[in-house]
Formats: sequence, C-alpha cells, structure tokens
Amino acid sequence: MLNSLRESAGSWVVKGFLLILVASFALWGIEDIFRVSADDAVATVGDAEISQQAFLTEFNNEMRQMQASFGPSFDRDQARAIGLPQNALQRLTERALYDQEVARLGLTLSDDDIAAAIRANPAFRSELGNFDRFRFEQVINQAGFTEQGYVAALRTDIARNQLLGTVTSGVASPPPMVDAIFRYQQETRVFDVVAVSHASQRNVEVPDEVALREFYDANADLFMAPEFRALTFVVLRPEDLTDEILISEEELQSTYEDRRTAFVREEQREVDQIVVADEQTALAITTRLRGGADFLTVAREVANQDEATVRLGLLTSGDLLEEVAGTVFALQVDAVSDPVQSPLGWHVFRVREIVAGEVKQLDDVREQLLAELKLEEASDALFDLANKVDDMLAGGASLEEVSEALDLRHGRIASVDAAGRGPAGQPVNDLPAAREFLATAFATEPGEEQILHEADDGSYFLVRVDTVTAPALRPLDAVRSEVEAGVTAQRRAEAAEAKAQILADKARAGASMADLAREAESSLVKTEGLVRGRAAVAANLSADLVTTLFAMTPGEIASGAALDGEAQMVVRVADVQAADATRDSAALERLTELLNQSVTGDLISQYRDALGQRYPVSVNDRVIDAIFDDRGYMGQAG
Repeated sequence: MLNSLRESAGSWVVKGFLLILVASFALWGIEDIFRVSADDAVATVGDAEISQQAFLTEFNNEMRQMQASFGPSFDRDQARAIGLPQNALQRLTERALYDQEVARLGLTLSDDDIAAAIRANPAFRSELGNFDRFRFEQVINQAGFTEQGYVAALRTDIARNQLLGTVTSGVASPPPMVDAIFRYQQETRVFDVVAVSHASQRNVEVPDEVALREFYDANADLFMAPEFRALTFVVLRPEDLTDEILISEEELQSTYEDRRTAFVREEQREVDQIVVADEQTALAITTRLRGGADFLTVAREVANQDEATVRLGLLTSGDLLEEVAGTVFALQVDAVSDPVQSPLGWHVFRVREIVAGEVKQLDDVREQLLAELKLEEASDALFDLANKVDDMLAGGASLEEVSEALDLRHGRIASVDAAGRGPAGQPVNDLPAAREFLATAFATEPGEEQILHEADDGSYFLVRVDTVTAPALRPLDAVRSEVEAGVTAQRRAEAAEAKAQILADKARAGASMADLAREAESSLVKTEGLVRGRAAVAANLSADLVTTLFAMTPGEIASGAALDGEAQMVVRVADVQAADATRDSAALERLTELLNQSVTGDLISQYRDALGQRYPVSVNDRVIDAIFDDRGYMGQAG
C-alpha cells in the first residue's frame, strides 16, 4: 500500500489534497486538532497548576539518573514502562499539596534562618571547613540555579520539612510491638543437619517407554522448539567503507596538531599535604618532618587531618592552586617542602611518587589517527548512503535491488530463533552485530514493508522475514536423552525424599545423627546459631523447612527439601536461644529505627491523602500523552 502511495504522490489529485490540508492547518491551526496547548497544565492541585515544563524538568532529572546507572540506551519508552513519569508527577503533586498547606498555615522563615542553613551545608565549605562563597556559587550554578532561585527553593524546602516535621514529631513505634518483632527476628537456633543428595540415589529403575512418554506428555513445555525465522538482510557499516577513503598527509598532520593534547601525558605527582592556619605552625611541621617524624602522625596531631585528607593522590600541575603548584613540582620524591601560603592557609607538601610526562609524535600514532579519520569520514559517507537506500525503498525497490545497485553487504539466515541460535541449538554465524537486529526481525511480519533501521553502534540494516516456523513440540525421539535424564532426576529426587523420611523416623526413635549421616553417605553438619532470616541460605534449607524448624522445640526432628533443590535434609533442633536485647542492643536500635520510619511513612501517607481532600488533584492525561507522543515533545530526555 505504501508503494502505491509513493507512486501516486506526484499526481495532481494528491497535490490538490495536500494543498487543502495545508490550508486548513493555516486557517485553524494544528493545536485545535491535537487539542493540547503548550500552556495546558499537566495537573492541578487545589488552586496550583503543575506546568508541562515543571513536569519535564522533574522527569528529565530522573532520566539522567537512570541513564547514569543503565547507560544512554535507557530511553523514554523504558522509562514509561517502569513508571518514571508517574513517579515524577507524584513528587510534584506532593510538593504542591504541602506548599499550599504551608501557605494556609502561614509558615515563614527569616532571612537569617536561610543564611544559617546555607552556611551549615557541607557542600559549600572549603577544605578548611569554612563557608566558601565561591564554592557556593559554583555548586548552585552547576545545579542550574541563580542565587535568588536557590534561596527561594531552599526557603520552600525548609518550610515543607517544618510542616512534615510537625506532623511526625514524637512518632514512635509501640514498645510491645518492637519487643515482639525483635524476639521473633533475633531468636537463634542451632541445627544438626544431614543432607541426602539426589545424586547419591544410584539404584533407581531405568525408565521404560511408558514412563518416558508420561514424563514427555506431562512436561511438554520443557521440550518445545522456539519460533524460528528465515531472514534476508542488508547491513550498512562505517567499517565497510573505510577501504575506499584516502587520507592525505596534510590532513593527517593537521589532525595531529589539532589533537596534540590527546597525545601528551602531563607529568603527575602523588602528593601529601598538611594545611594549617599560620606560618609558625607550618614551620614547626616542616622541622618535625625533616627530622624523621611520620607524615600522617604529624598531620593528625598538629592539624587534626586524617589519611583521607592528607593523601591528594596523583595530580598534574593544573590540579593544584597556582600559588602552590610550582613548589610541589620542584620537589624530589620523599622531599618535604618549605611552608607555602595560599588563600586556604599554609601548606606543607611531600611528593611520594613522580610519573614522568610523555609526548607521542605523529609516527607513534599514525595508524591510530588514520583509522579514526577514515572511520569518521566513513560515518559521514554512510549517512549519505543511508539516504540513497531510503530513496530507493521509497521508490519501491526491493531489498535485493537496493543491495545490488549500491553494492551493499547482504546475507540470508536460513533459520534462527530470538536468542540467535539455530535448530540444533548452536549460535548462528554471520548475524549482524547490531543488538537491535534480532529484536527488529522478530517484531517484523512476513512481507512487511522494508524500513532502514539505525542501530546504536552506528550501523544501519534492512531485514525481511521470509518465513516463520511457529513454536512446536519436538518429537520424543529428538529429545529422548533429555526425557530420560528428566525421569531419572525425578526418580532420584523421590528416592532421596523417601530415604530422608526413613532417616528422620530413625532419629525420632533415638538413632544418633552421626550414624544417620554415615547411612546417607553424607556428613553431619552442626550450624552456628542462626536467626530466621539467615537460616535458609546459611544451612541450605528451603523456606518451608525453616518455618517448620522454628516452630519446634529442642530435640525435635524434621525433614524437607534443600534450598538448592539438589537434596533432602534431615534436621534436628539442637539448641534454641531467645533474643536478648542487652546482648544485641545494636540490632534492637536498628529495628526500632526501621519501625519508626515505617510508622512515620504511614502517617505522612495518611496526611498526604487528607491534604488531597482539602486540595483536590486533577491530572490531565491528554497533556501527558502528548508529551510522550512521536512529536518528541519530551525535550532532550530519552
């Protein structure tokens, strides 16, 4: 159908229709069609509106955090899938609710309060611990604030915190609840454990044809062949064009000069420093150090500096203050400097190591530069080539016609699954390297119109689905060995369970756990004292078995599955120790704090819901949908 549209696009009928359409846009405007204006609010909270720009800013900030963790390939579609827009809107809504309540209650802060809060922020302090106005301006500017804007935002944040602090003041978990949970969580138990492994059950009956067929029918999903597709593809890569590109000596020399700094490694020095406020103290430090005193000891005793503060690491001259750089880079290894003054105080330095600088000449980096320049020019040429491919596709050319006319790398894959494997389970060779290739191929319908796709690695590809082989149950004969292994494993597990039950009965009748371990061809393991939360992993016990054991009294026996699923366990409760708050006061404090946080969170949630009744919240879903539509209204995010 698209080919038909392309062929008829030049007709006078279509041109006339397009003129009418353009005229209608000019007369009534596009906005009326989409019904979303740039001034429309994303949501209203009482009398306040949440603008699209505020929403985008909040969302983009979270996107940047996610991309810092998961890489730049994390896009807005993934963000929507995990609910990032809803999170951003919820935070904005909560702030609007609190801000309106702050205004209603008339909560205000003085300029002195704001100034004190700024001075108390460690991010704005110098190395000596004093408020540094230059650092303050630098930090807020990097965050996108003017001084007035930061002060206003800080005033609002502190007022919100005061409001919530008042609501949650004095909140504490009821002591009986804390005590009950502490006793439950911190009770410890020691277990004697004998493992009856599945692998040790060697005398199981060899499965006959009936047993194989029953297992095969009951577990058909284990023996399904995945969907396979036959694909034809064309790939455009910058690397494929580099052989055709010539780089002149003049261009190579010019590029080397432009990038010379990349081939220069500055001298670096590993530096220690002690900083004090006056020259006399600095002179005394130098005298002690040159007399053989330990640098870290002097730093701790005289300047109250720890090792993290003293060790500056490897630095270039440009990493240091201008006033001290010359002194540091004139020192020899292990030498101690005379005191030197800077705006931060008086410094005494020691150089622990010198890493010499290096300059690579053109001949040293010739091949590297040639490869980089060719790849850069090939990337530009690839863009032009991709446009030619698009033009040919728009003109109705097939994948083969495009490949032949432009001499492109192409290929055919007879059968591949979504994981890149063939029918025999082996990796398919010669798959295009672009990570998007298989996902695109398995999202494309047979006979679908060809589209040139751009990949994250800078390549382009076309893919056509020639045939699709639907998922199907593999014949029993084709998976006979797998079925035999499955039946055998099942029978060994059943035998281990029966054996464990027999051993547990013997233990209840008075047999020693050591004797039972020998009978099971295993070893007896006595655990350390374990709490409920650690017992499963520490002793390889299933969750159900742990629950049973913590309901028993000392001396009782239980059997059940191992956590790893490879054995049955016979377990005796050897000892029970009640929780002791005096013995583990740190655990009680952690639990109390956690429960207090939980109660506080519940209270804030209820308070927020109550404010939502006072200041009704209305979300404009149409605006949010428009922000995330294909018009790219998302700004730079995603």
